[in-house]
Amino acid sequence: MGEDDARPLSGKRVLVTRAQAQNKDLCERIKQIGGEPYEFPTIRISPPASYRELDEAIRQLSRYTWVIFTSVNGVDHFFRRLSVVTGEDARQLVHTSIAAIGPKTAKALTEKGLKVDVLPGEYRAEALLSELKQHVTKVDKILLPRASVARNVLPDGLRAIGCDVTVVDAYQTEPETEKASEVVKLLAERQIDIITFTSPSTVRHFVLALDQTGEPWRDWITEAQIVCIGPITESALNELGLGSAAVAADYTVEGLVEAIETLT
Repeated sequence: MGEDDARPLSGKRVLVTRAQAQNKDLCERIKQIGGEPYEFPTIRISPPASYRELDEAIRQLSRYTWVIFTSVNGVDHFFRRLSVVTGEDARQLVHTSIAAIGPKTAKALTEKGLKVDVLPGEYRAEALLSELKQHVTKVDKILLPRASVARNVLPDGLRAIGCDVTVVDAYQTEPETEKASEVVKLLAERQIDIITFTSPSTVRHFVLALDQTGEPWRDWITEAQIVCIGPITESALNELGLGSAAVAADYTVEGLVEAIETLT
């Protein structure tokens, strides 16, 4: 048996559904443990339908005591627009408290020279809300730039304790259906061993893309094992009838890869 054969994912094809701009790390990790990543981005990250509310918030940035970032995409699109609207950079936020939902988001912020004041131990909105409640009061004005479609756990929870919360669309996720027919063919031929999902939106758009082929793909997907990040993504899988999944204990790409390794 050669070195490659001894690696955990040797001979396994792993479907990666994350947006193409973000799937490089996951694909590299899959290759490192012997797997063959098959890229099927089910979503693409696009600018919001309108910049009006985001631009207005940026022009009034000095009124906010906190800015909360819930994804790397939110960081990237917010600061890109900040530069367009004001010609300024992250230094505009040096006197503003910053919260991030997870380590990748925090890293994107620290790379811009910002200090992250709140980072929860569990990388989900509920944990971030619980942590923020120990730091904010009803006098705080909070800006939340995020995806156009997102859960309202954070804004609803913060408003419940009296905070003034402004939610603005920094970007949107749109369905990506290219290669859907190829994926269905691979499923039918049992050529996909593992399917990965990193967010509820990847699940929803995966189902949408495959449904549009008109093929009975649900009859074939049962032959593949499903791995996902976090209980929210797992709930989306259950709601859409995709069955049980191995759930990463750590809600990161690294945690996802560890969960994949437990299947082998």
